Order: sequence, then structure tokens, then C-alpha cells
Amino acid sequence: MSVKSEVSNWKFSTFLENNNNKFNKNDILNVLAKQDMDEAYQIISGWNNYSPTPLISLNKLSKELNDAFGSNVIKSYVKLKNKEIDNFVQNDSFAKDKPITDWEKKNTLDC
Repeated sequence: MSVKSEVSNWKFSTFLENNNNKFNKNDILNVLAKQDMDEAYQIISGWNNYSPTPLISLNKLSKELNDAFGSNVIKSYVKLKNKEIDNFVQNDSFAKDKPITDWEKKNTLDC
């Protein structure tokens, strides 16, 4: 699949809730033994200056954004971002080994 065709399938709304990675300890235990998980936790938590990453549930973040801005603002923002992605797909393409495109300069850089 080309990068351009892959990007054409992107929709900003799919990033607001991660349906593919709702981590459940019991599901993880189906592929990783509890003993192995406990051992990994013991090793990692013993590293110098280690502190757990403060993770935010995407579902919780989505609710907080809706509560803070209202669903109409969120829907408008998602619609705007989807238009930006569609515009990119129609007018440009990118590759990691190529210079930044004009579209990226105009739409993604704040400098």
C-alpha cells in the first residue's frame, strides 16, 4: 500500500478513542504468564530514577474534552482536521526520506 493511499484512509476521529488497544490484564495474561509480568515489573520498577508514566485513558480524555468544549466544538474540530487530511491526500504526498513538503510547512509547523 502506498503512503498516499494509506493516508487517504486516515480520519482524525479514529484517534480520539483507541478501540484496538483497550488493555485488560486478563487478556494480557492469555499471552504472557503472570509470573513473567510480575518479574518484568520488579525489574523495571527497580531502575534508578524510575517512575511510572502517567497514562491518560483516551476514553477519559475524550469525555473531558467534550465536557470542556462541548460536543459541537469537538465535532467541528474533527471535521476541520478530516478536511485537512483530505486536502493533503489530494494535493501532496510525503516520504520520510524526502524534505518537508509545502503542505506540511503550511499546516503542521508553528514556526
